[in-house]
Amino acid sequence: MRLPESKYLRRALFGIAALCLLLLAVIQYLLLPADGNRTDNLKAVGANVVANLLTSLIAFVVVAGVVLWLMPPVADSREVKVVSGRDRAATLDEGRRSTTFWWFSGGLGRFNRAVVIPELATAARRSNSARSIVLLTLDPDSSAVCSTYAELRGARRSGRGQEWTEASVRTEILATVLVAFQWRDREPLLEVEVRFKQTCSLTRLEINESFAIRTSEDPAESALVFPRGVPFYSLMQEDFRLDRKQARGIQTTPLPAGLDAAPLRSWFVQIGISCAQGMSDSEIREVIEVAASSRSPYE
Repeated sequence: MRLPESKYLRRALFGIAALCLLLLAVIQYLLLPADGNRTDNLKAVGANVVANLLTSLIAFVVVAGVVLWLMPPVADSREVKVVSGRDRAATLDEGRRSTTFWWFSGGLGRFNRAVVIPELATAARRSNSARSIVLLTLDPDSSAVCSTYAELRGARRSGRGQEWTEASVRTEILATVLVAFQWRDREPLLEVEVRFKQTCSLTRLEINESFAIRTSEDPAESALVFPRGVPFYSLMQEDFRLDRKQARGIQTTPLPAGLDAAPLRSWFVQIGISCAQGMSDSEIREVIEVAASSRSPYE
């Protein structure tokens, strides 16, 4: 028998058991004869049945009490919870499987361009229903925000193994923009919006239909999960809407037919990324290579 997980159901279980014990005790000791020379067979059978039920119920209550005492407390799925670094990827996977939208507010959007965008695009085609993605990344035109972020990432454990500079941050952002619009042009049911923030943070916010999750750039660090239905989920949504309202939007012009450096540079400038104008052909080709080789930071 599975014991109830809610503390209120557990109280109800033991309350009903206590009432049954009381009722059986009354029947056993007050309503049935107490002498050993029973002449009424029906009363004798009834007494045996009640005694057996009473013994079984007492045994059940004792065993259930011991089991509940040994069991760890069960977390309420509607409560804010902390997810360890090793469980972050699985939590994000769970959120993507059943959502029709994905909101991201963070730095570069590497996980989104490698995993979220392709999977939601595939889901849109498979289900013949629209999926929506909103990405709020750092503004590549802001030298101050890109250099500040590069300094922050380079000083942290997760930044080891890669040289973080203003140029590399800008390249990552442009690669995310490129992948987002490639999938949007390829899948008509995928709605994509990209906006740029003027401030940077070491945490990221991602929201889907099941929960909101606040993570850091370091995949090994824990995350905070706010399931839908708790007040903090609505608060995270409002926080995102405020960031979205303040972020700079770009045009939604279709990509050029080929991914050559010159037309792609012109496209970046046309949609509102003016820093691309001063980028060389080799720098634009690097953006294309980073976009093509995108991989999840959790791998």
